Amino acid sequence: MIQDCDYVMDDEGKFYIVRGYWNNEEILVNLVWAPTENGTRFNNITNKNYTKVIDENIVPIKLNKFSKHFDPREKLRRNYSKIKNTIWGNFVDIFIEIGIPLEDIGIIGSYLIGFSVEKDIDFVVYGMENRNKLKENIDKIKSYLNATSITKEHIDYQAKKHGALFSNFNTFDKLLCNKWSSIQIGKGLLSTIRFVYKENEIPEDLFSKNKIGKFEIEGMVANSSGSDFSPRIFEIISGEEKYLVGSYFWIYQSCVKEGMLVRIKGNLREGNVITLENFSHGINVLEQ
Repeated sequence: MIQDCDYVMDDEGKFYIVRGYWNNEEILVNLVWAPTENGTRFNNITNKNYTKVIDENIVPIKLNKFSKHFDPREKLRRNYSKIKNTIWGNFVDIFIEIGIPLEDIGIIGSYLIGFSVEKDIDFVVYGMENRNKLKENIDKIKSYLNATSITKEHIDYQAKKHGALFSNFNTFDKLLCNKWSSIQIGKGLLSTIRFVYKENEIPEDLFSKNKIGKFEIEGMVANSSGSDFSPRIFEIISGEEKYLVGSYFWIYQSCVKEGMLVRIKGNLREGNVITLENFSHGINVLEQ
C-alpha cells in the first residue's frame, strides 16, 4: 500500500512525496527534489546533483510512472543503529520510552531518499493512539531533547517562506503557533513530527464529494485532531450546522485548536464539507 508520507521516484530521477491514502492507479504527489546540473545536494541512489523544490501544488500522476518506492518505517529499521547516539536517535528513544513501538516510527525527508544528513532528520509517527501518546507527553519529549516549542522567529520565517504563496486572508502568525508537534532543537533547526493514519483509521475522502461552489463562513473549531494528519481535517460549528474543513496544504498541519473562532474561505462540497484547494483559500483566526 502506497500512502501518505511515502516517497516515490520517477524514471527521470525526480522525487515526490505521496499525499493521502486513496491511491490506486493514480496517486497524489508533491514534487520535492529535481535533478539539476547546478544542484547543490548529491544523491547517493541516483548519483546526481539535486535542487530542492518548494511547491505546495499537489498533482495526480499515474502509479506506473514511478520506478522506486520509499517506505519511512523500513528506512528507520535499517538505519536506527546508525543514528542511535545522535540527537536524532534521541528522538526515537524518547518516542519508545513513552510507549510508541519502533515499528510505528518512520523517517521522512531527504535522508529517506538517499541524501546525506545535512541539517536534520524528519520523523513520522503512525496511528491515532501513538499520536495521542506523543501529544500527552510533548513537554516530557522537549525536556528530554533539551528543546522548546516552535519559536516566534521560526514562525515568522515559515510564514514568509511558505506562506508567501497564499492569500493574506490567512493569519499564519496565529496558525503556525498551534503546531504543537514542532520541536525547536536550536536556532533555525526545527523538527515537526508528522502523523499518518493506520489502515483501519483512514477517514472518508472529502475531496471525492461533489463540489457546489465558492464558500466563506465563520465558525468555532470543535475538533482539531485530524489537522495533525494529511489531508488536514478539522470540524467547525457555525450556528446549528457542523462543517468538516479539509486541505492537503502542508502549512496547515495542526493549524487550529478547539475553541478558536475562525473564518474559512474555500470550496463548499456536499455533506457540509469545505475544502481549501488553491492559494486564494484560507483560514483567518478571529479569536484564539
